Amino acid sequence: MKSKPVPLENIIADMDLPDNNNPLKGVILLVPCFTCESTLAALQSMSHTLTQRGYATLRLSLSGSQAPDEDISSKTFNSHLDEVVTLTQYALEHISEDVIIVGHCLGGLISLFAEEQLQIKGIFTLGTSFDADNYDFGKRGLQEDENHIITLQINDHLVKIHRDYMENIHQSDILRRLNQLKCPMMAVFFDEDETLDYSKSQKIIKSCEKAIETIVVNQITHLMDSENESYYLGNLIDVWAQTKLNKLYF
Repeated sequence: MKSKPVPLENIIADMDLPDNNNPLKGVILLVPCFTCESTLAALQSMSHTLTQRGYATLRLSLSGSQAPDEDISSKTFNSHLDEVVTLTQYALEHISEDVIIVGHCLGGLISLFAEEQLQIKGIFTLGTSFDADNYDFGKRGLQEDENHIITLQINDHLVKIHRDYMENIHQSDILRRLNQLKCPMMAVFFDEDETLDYSKSQKIIKSCEKAIETIVVNQITHLMDSENESYYLGNLIDVWAQTKLNKLYF
């Protein structure tokens, strides 16, 4: 695997390329939640698995920081969406026309909204809620200052985010995007997810007019932080992606 930074201004992302000279299957763009770095061990492990399977991968950082405590109070849902769109367009223009976006947690919701502006082959979400109430950060904050900056505790570190980060995105907006998808989508939930009650998201997906694939996988936690978990998910992404790219190598 060969790794290098992506040459885009104001976007922090790493590119991993297969070592061999076999035909490239396509590009997998990995979008974490803003609370998870592009260097998150799970994403690195998935990237390693996917490059071994013949994909180029791009790992985006939405926080733009390597610090344990992050301040993204100047960022919004739409500014993060723009980063996903820009990085995907780079992949489409410079690497391959076959791109699948894999989004973890809020990264999956951002990817869903970005798809409206893109021509991609599929969206694959990991531990993503499609319930707008789940993104009411005001209810989850430790404190809020006079500028409406909320401090969240995510696992063992702190994140500062503006109360209006979601910019009035409502449940009706999420349903609209699910029903207007132009590409296939797979939503993966984890039975041991300690941060998300996925049952409501499953009901939301089942209510959609679009046929969206869903699966609940056993013994995987929200951060996918064991090597076995991320290896399994990397292989799951590969199998699903091959069917959407019409490039079967079984």
